[in-house]
Amino acid sequence: MIPRLILTVLSAVVAQAQTPGFNQTVLPLLKNNCAACHNNRSNSGGLSIEDFYSEQSMVSNRDAWERILKRLRNGTMPPGKDKPAGIAEVISFVEGALETREKKPSGSR
Repeated sequence: MIPRLILTVLSAVVAQAQTPGFNQTVLPLLKNNCAACHNNRSNSGGLSIEDFYSEQSMVSNRDAWERILKRLRNGTMPPGKDKPAGIAEVISFVEGALETREKKPSGSR
């Protein structure tokens, strides 16, 4: 019984380690497809993506991430006919991350 439990736990750890995270999924899209226009200098659309280079930003900037997700889903961002590879994975990752993080009530810390 104990060896089976250990095997189950190890399998879960390995599966989690193999799941691409924020730095492998989202960050490359931000840096390669968003940062040229949405940076601290250009600030296109009133958005600097430089504030979103960490997974923690999904908590601290949740409302903005929801707007980003909306634009990714409807295809208005990134602009252009040819969308970058991996956009579906980015959408899926952001959706999952936002679902798992509870939105804090107004005024709480």
